[in-house]
Amino acid sequence: FSTGEFETVYKLGNIYGYLRSYNHERYVILSNFSDTFERIRLDLGRFNAHSFTDISNNQTFNSDTGIYFADIPAHENKIFRI
Repeated sequence: FSTGEFETVYKLGNIYGYLRSYNHERYVILSNFSDTFERIRLDLGRFNAHSFTDISNNQTFNSDTGIYFADIPAHENKIFRI
């Protein structure tokens, strides 16, 4: 994730998320800096992203609207391929 475009996709409280894209690969990285588990609503429709895959377990989520809910444990990061 050291090259390519960088765009903020979520920033609220202690949660920060950004999109990295390079060539044809796009990833969303979400970081939880809080002491508690967090569930966030993420709108990736603006990136025409209708599929969202957690790279830690290869679980894929689909959405016609591009709206996703992501669970992020305290002090952890999640990486999703879109």
